[in-house]
Amino acid sequence: MAGNQAEFNNYLLNILLIQSPQVRNALNDEGLDSFTALTTMKDEGIVKTCKHIRNPGGMIANPNAAAQGQPAQIPNRGQPIGVAYEDRLRQLRYFLFYVNKVQRTFDRTQATLVNLAKFWERYELEEKEQDVKKPAKLTRFEDVRATLVSLDQYLKVKRGANGSPLAYVVRPTVEVNNEGDPGLGLPNIREELINRTSHTGAHYDADNEEVWILIKDVMHGGPGWNWVKPYMNSMDGRAAYMAFKQHYLGASFQKRIKAAADKVLESTFYDGKARNFTFETYCEKMQGAITDLESNGDFITEERKVRKLLDGITDPSLEVAKSQVMASDAMAEDFNKAMNYIAQFADVKESARSRHRNISEFNTTRRPGRGGRGGGRGGRGGRGGRGGRHGSNKDSGKAPHRYYSAKEWNDLSEDQKQKIRDLRDNYKKRKQAAVNTDRDNEENKRARTEEEGNPVGNLMNRRS
Repeated sequence: MAGNQAEFNNYLLNILLIQSPQVRNALNDEGLDSFTALTTMKDEGIVKTCKHIRNPGGMIANPNAAAQGQPAQIPNRGQPIGVAYEDRLRQLRYFLFYVNKVQRTFDRTQATLVNLAKFWERYELEEKEQDVKKPAKLTRFEDVRATLVSLDQYLKVKRGANGSPLAYVVRPTVEVNNEGDPGLGLPNIREELINRTSHTGAHYDADNEEVWILIKDVMHGGPGWNWVKPYMNSMDGRAAYMAFKQHYLGASFQKRIKAAADKVLESTFYDGKARNFTFETYCEKMQGAITDLESNGDFITEERKVRKLLDGITDPSLEVAKSQVMASDAMAEDFNKAMNYIAQFADVKESARSRHRNISEFNTTRRPGRGGRGGGRGGRGGRGGRGGRHGSNKDSGKAPHRYYSAKEWNDLSEDQKQKIRDLRDNYKKRKQAAVNTDRDNEENKRARTEEEGNPVGNLMNRRS
């Protein structure tokens, strides 16, 4: 990367367009006389250098000292240097730093004003504060793959001590592979930093420790802790990451993942009876199993995905929708289309069942107070209309007033269902009769009170 003073000054003149020889000489006097000199400076060093050139301070010989009244020395006013030139020098300094960071050889022909501005945008990004959310703690074996994905995404975004994404610490190979190198800044600056940032020096040591701290926070106390714990004393984040990933993404682990996914596809069904197992839940389980298989090398055709989806649907009310999917070439070969089409019918059914359940629960809610005594205690089942232990319901073997799940109701015979309906109807009639009786008693009581408070009216009533 070394370059002599003449080559450097020629670059200042022809590329950075610093045409004043006095400015170029002033830069040389401050130590900026080669490209190598810039690589050892920080950004604030360039700013201070330009400031000192503009106002160096001290006194210099007065070129007009021979004139009458002129002092022998005057204050050193320095050499004016434009802000635009200062910015170009700062951009050149970062460009040299970047080239060195990604282990490339500096080529002055690449250091054009366009490229300087392009890489300067990266520097400005590195100077901004980051607010990146860390991955959640791994607590379940089932979340291992999701945790790995979250870790990789976080490391690609989080910048390390030298500005490179921390993902460079855990890349597959330590040494840079120059075979098939796409060139400077390609495929993009982020990927180049990940693929080529050096694994030596103080910056790497700091970044490696930061990766360890992240892994410890995510793994401690969970299923992955035993695989990273050996690297706690050395705080070797790269080694801990590799050990964790090798175990959970190795051949044996992949076989376990695929076996579990196959089991889900073969044993998961949707019959529409369970309240807490909706069609959406069924689709999520199927999609998760398919993703696990494909992530571990088992590619599944869209047609096979649709067949698996349909095979697991045993709800009779969705048979028509299934037939429509099989009859449509577009849906029979598109898992998402088939799933979304059947979901429309499942949503309608589940919404209707939910409304029916809400109405049933409203009708059987216990009234304030003791309530429901008109129908007799009946083994405490008649209190508040709940009927949870209706003693008189011997024939059905079920409590008539409580809520029945879809599975429980379907398990009853038609005779039992009819008896429960009759008992419920009788209970409603008795309840209404009790309400009518209470209303009549209240009206009679009010009438007697009015007569006792009005003797004249009472006498007239007796005469009548």
